[in-house]
Amino acid sequence: MNLSSSNTYRTKKIIMRFTKKQTTRGLLVFSALVPLLLWGSSSRKNQSINTSGEIGDPFPTLKAETLSRKTVVFPTDLRGKANILILVFKQDAQRLVNTWADIILDEYEPQVEITYHEVPMISTLYKPIGWQIDNWMRGGIPDQWHDNTATFYGDRGPYYEQLNMTEQRSCYVFVLDDKGTIRYRAEGPKSLEAEKEFREAVATLIN
Repeated sequence: MNLSSSNTYRTKKIIMRFTKKQTTRGLLVFSALVPLLLWGSSSRKNQSINTSGEIGDPFPTLKAETLSRKTVVFPTDLRGKANILILVFKQDAQRLVNTWADIILDEYEPQVEITYHEVPMISTLYKPIGWQIDNWMRGGIPDQWHDNTATFYGDRGPYYEQLNMTEQRSCYVFVLDDKGTIRYRAEGPKSLEAEKEFREAVATLIN
């Protein structure tokens, strides 16, 4: 079995095991997203992304494709007053993401004023089988959430650096305004303080 076939078989086997456990509520993207969990290499070479990832900085350009097969360029294509992005790199972050997804889906259902996307950041190593990975995800995520799940395949290194993301097993939450400026950011699971600040940031943008 060659390397490509071995990676494909391994990816499919893991995804099948996880999607059996998936519920139908919410995005729960990461139960179906296991490929980003396969340890891909990611160079950290510095590219020209003019941001340090802090509040008040512009969010860097990030091109991805939704599970509904639409190309989306963040933040250019975002049309909400408040735009919520969750970036994730590893399976370990699933439980962290779900703490945020609960309040976002319960209280901030994606609408005209608020947009919500979960963005799996997948290594270039898996780009050749990206179509298979996306198909498996489509089978594990309810159709109504396909527009809200956008996969990135490419060099993740510049984003680690320019968005100051140092822990690959964590998740990163960003709230952007209509100009693509970062108005809130958080790392890891939702806490009482983080939730308070998150709600305040969203309320400020939509009111």
